[in-house]
Amino acid sequence: MNGRNVSLDLMEFVEQNILPRYNSFDKAHRLSHVNHVIKQSLELALKCGADINMAYAIAAYHDLGLEGPRAVHHIQSGKILMADRRLQRWFSAEQLRIMKEAVEDHRASASHAPRSIYGKIVAEADRDLEPMHIYRRTVQNGLSHYPEYKQGGTAQTLFRASRPQVFCTRIHTLMASQLAEHREFEGYKRHDKR
Repeated sequence: MNGRNVSLDLMEFVEQNILPRYNSFDKAHRLSHVNHVIKQSLELALKCGADINMAYAIAAYHDLGLEGPRAVHHIQSGKILMADRRLQRWFSAEQLRIMKEAVEDHRASASHAPRSIYGKIVAEADRDLEPMHIYRRTVQNGLSHYPEYKQGGTAQTLFRASRPQVFCTRIHTLMASQLAEHREFEGYKRHDKR
């Protein structure tokens, strides 16, 4: 089904049975994160004509493997998706295989490119390149691994002391400078070929 809207019964199932599982994850991977990935995935799926229901379910399941070790969460997420027989109500065996591979391929540090358009969609949707979001999620992820910094307000002190707005402004400047250098280099390469 390539409709423009997610099936309401699929959405209800995911909202009641899948999304609540994100509440137990570290702050960088809670509901706000999965909702962002879902929103971005749906926008990308609409742009490229992919199945909206598949993109929705893939995004919803993409980080469920964080219930175990982070290093293999993408593989575990794919296993969780495949083991959930309830999805057979909406998807064929072939669709579920593609969805499993997409979930496995979403990780930024993967050694290979995503195997399908669905893997590309969720991988891209999972990359939040807004500097303030990167900074916040980095701090949240760090605090989840080093809880001793949470004691006595140390986390808030560190966050305020590091001046995130200044950090983000510097990141924006650095990114703009690198983009300009890249464009200059690309322009030079095109000019050089003449």
